Amino acid sequence: MTSPEKPTPACKMLLLGVTGAIGAASVPHFLYGLRQIIAPEIVILLSRTAATLVSPYALSVLSGSPVFTSVTDKADGVSVPHIELPRRAGLFAILPATANIMAKCAHGVCDDLISTSVLATPEDVPVVFVPSMNETMWDKKLMRENVVRLRDAGYYVIDPVAGYEVADMKTVRGAMPPIEQVCIRLLEIRSSHGLK
Repeated sequence: MTSPEKPTPACKMLLLGVTGAIGAASVPHFLYGLRQIIAPEIVILLSRTAATLVSPYALSVLSGSPVFTSVTDKADGVSVPHIELPRRAGLFAILPATANIMAKCAHGVCDDLISTSVLATPEDVPVVFVPSMNETMWDKKLMRENVVRLRDAGYYVIDPVAGYEVADMKTVRGAMPPIEQVCIRLLEIRSSHGLK
């Protein structure tokens, strides 16, 4: 009896920015699928707020790599993470992406590790935002304008889906898609990016 063939990863290294939406609590669950389908090596950039929602230690264990939280962090021969890590990556996903990180990147603001890394990412490395936010925030005119600015700048935004709002448990649009859908979109983006 033969075992099923393991899929060929999209790239060698996925750079994963985790920001402070409640969706950050789902990232440990996402890591297995991301390592199997997208990249065997995942390096995580963790925002300060995200670190209050998910353990940096757990993310390090599950990703198999150090977790970086500051532009001054050093680990495994990496001295300047916002420059060196985007250069090594085959794909950079911000998952979950808050309204804050999307607004900063849409306007070129670099005041933390993740936003600085986005701006320092080479053009041949796709940058993908996977939003997670309240439906009212997602539907705001300013947010929609930021999404257009990001896409016009060559970044990718995976539209959110229906999910439960933490505040009142009502079903609203604004959640990250399931891991399977995220992986499919990341594979599509990675394979088509060089053709743009």
